[in-house]
Amino acid sequence: MPGICYPRKVADTGSLGIYSTIISRIGLVVILISVLVVLAWIFDVQMGKRVLPALETMKINTALCFLACGFLFWRHPHLERSPAGVATTVSLALFLLVVSGLTLLEYGAGWRLGIDNFVIPDTETLPENSPGRMSAGTAICFSLLSIAWLAKVTSLRHATTVLQLLALAVIVISGAALIGYIFGVRQFRLPVFSTMAVHTAALFVLCGTGMLLVRPGAGVVRTVASSFVGGRSMRRLLPVIIVTPVLMGWLSMQGVVAGYYAEAFGFALSSLSSILVLVFVGWLGASALNREEERFLSTMDSSPVATLMVDANGTIQMANQFAHSMFLCPEGQLVGSQIEHLMPARFRESYMDFRREYLSGPEQRLMGDSEDLFALRRDGTEFRAEIALNPVQTAEGHYVVAAILDITERVEAELKIRRLNRIHKVLSGINTLIVRAQTLDALYEEVTWITVEEGGLPAALVVEHDRSSGLLRILHAHANDKQFQMRQLSGYEIDAVHECLQTHNVVTRDNLAEEHDNPDLTDLIDHGIQAMASFPLTARGKTTDAALVLYQREPFSFDHVEMKLLYEIADDISFAIANLENNQQLEYLTHFDKVTDLPNRLLLADRLQQAMFQADRQQGLVSILYADIDRFKQINGRLGHAGGDAVLWHVAQRINSCIGKADTVSRWGGDEFIVLLPGQGMAYAAEVADRIVSALQSAIVLEDGQELVVSCGIGIAEYPRDGQELDHIINTARKASRKIC
Repeated sequence: MPGICYPRKVADTGSLGIYSTIISRIGLVVILISVLVVLAWIFDVQMGKRVLPALETMKINTALCFLACGFLFWRHPHLERSPAGVATTVSLALFLLVVSGLTLLEYGAGWRLGIDNFVIPDTETLPENSPGRMSAGTAICFSLLSIAWLAKVTSLRHATTVLQLLALAVIVISGAALIGYIFGVRQFRLPVFSTMAVHTAALFVLCGTGMLLVRPGAGVVRTVASSFVGGRSMRRLLPVIIVTPVLMGWLSMQGVVAGYYAEAFGFALSSLSSILVLVFVGWLGASALNREEERFLSTMDSSPVATLMVDANGTIQMANQFAHSMFLCPEGQLVGSQIEHLMPARFRESYMDFRREYLSGPEQRLMGDSEDLFALRRDGTEFRAEIALNPVQTAEGHYVVAAILDITERVEAELKIRRLNRIHKVLSGINTLIVRAQTLDALYEEVTWITVEEGGLPAALVVEHDRSSGLLRILHAHANDKQFQMRQLSGYEIDAVHECLQTHNVVTRDNLAEEHDNPDLTDLIDHGIQAMASFPLTARGKTTDAALVLYQREPFSFDHVEMKLLYEIADDISFAIANLENNQQLEYLTHFDKVTDLPNRLLLADRLQQAMFQADRQQGLVSILYADIDRFKQINGRLGHAGGDAVLWHVAQRINSCIGKADTVSRWGGDEFIVLLPGQGMAYAAEVADRIVSALQSAIVLEDGQELVVSCGIGIAEYPRDGQELDHIINTARKASRKIC
């Protein structure tokens, strides 16, 4: 998540490597100079001892101590990586402390312990000046350095600060002596600076500087070593700050010595020059800070993310241009306002609690990890937001930088993808349903269930329209809200379904709230429905039409991509309906007579066989009646095939009215009818035969108004008495009908 984050570490890995290199090179310089001094004492080279004839000498003990210091600086990166290195550091630091401590003891107690000329005797120094003894200032500096090295290897909390303060003390003492030499001072009245050699002072300045760089990322050096603009500016200006006052003071003194002006004017000129230089240095620092702030603000303003800096009280202290644009606020008016005002009122109290909790342990994180966040524009509109928080520590206090993204489009895209995935799941379920559904009723029930439960829609209906009556009937309904599932269609929905079935096109109503003045919509809107769509399911020309009606809770939910999938779903359902109807028609033609609508020979044979099996298991009876119409050939010749079929249909209806629910009337073929009476004997069969004869005594009225009376011969057979085979039983009944006739 984008945002502004200030790192807590001030020196990165690259900077630490540079500082280690500088320390190692300082160590090499110290070693080189101290070795030259030792050689100068061995070979009695005056220039190596005192640089210039009139200056003080660096004593042999001082050179040896510098050798130890130089080695510690040179091997610094390696010595701290192993226990042996730490032991070496401690040993050399103790050597420095012993030598310098004994020297200070000699000065303080007036003793001569014999360490001054222990290595090489000093025959040039007068006895009253303690030959071979390093100066008190030199001994103090070595003591401070030794204590600093010992502090470095400890794990004390403030060890770094102690180390750096001791290093600064060394730099001050040796730097003062060095500046004294620049100004022509040969003898120092203060014991701290007494008789310190010029190259001794220079080496102490190097050693103190190296000690400061041992831990540049902490302590008092942290600001100078920082990778921020302050640290970079300080490092660039530090040479000017150090050199300029010394140079201006020296030039002023030279003017006084040359007699160009009085000593007081020289001090005034030096002060004025220092003021001008310090002003220049301050101007350079301010300019660098201004450029850095301008770059920071420019970066914030060019960011494609709304960025706010908020203090601990929730007051906005900084806002970039994108933030003003996002919140529809005039330039500059966000600064000084409360951050809570950028949130809807329902979130403000919880946000204030969150802010207090966050400030107790600030960290870089997203706000509202598990809940939807909304932000409020100045015009009162809301939008979904994602907010990244970054704590910032400045000189003025604690701040939080908030990077705000408008994720409305992203959330809508995610919702759309999830919705499309659900529709794909519905499509897959419908395709599976097509294979296993056996009846239209089961198909409609499953379609509505899958659409709601798998597709995530609030409700789905399958509606049938009877063209002859003009009425709509809900075949199946499924909804998350059971009350909605039990309701009747409103006039608004009926009109939409009628339009769908009449035009045979999909009809959508995308925003029901716009038609709030329509009383028929009150019930739908009360149930949270904002959009609906009707899809035709049956082909034109059918006596009944069916439509799939879908509902949505969001307006304009039926977009182009989703509608393509819903079209495909409706086409698959239409295919399933047609397939079931074709299967039902084939099933009907296979087992029923299309003239009389009675079971045909195939279905009767199956039922008779089942009745015979049942009779065998229960030791029961099965009776059949065989009936054929008398003189049907003459009737068919006189009335034609259409009239003959009409006579057959009327006879079938009258015979069918004479039997019970468990009995079956079948057209066996031509003018022959078989009545199956499972579980019944001859007596019951005779009663049915009498009823049939009575039913046929009244005239049959055809569509053209003709009337005729028909009769038929009826024969009875009983299983198992009259035969064990189906054909034998039927032939027995046929023969019996001829005898009766």
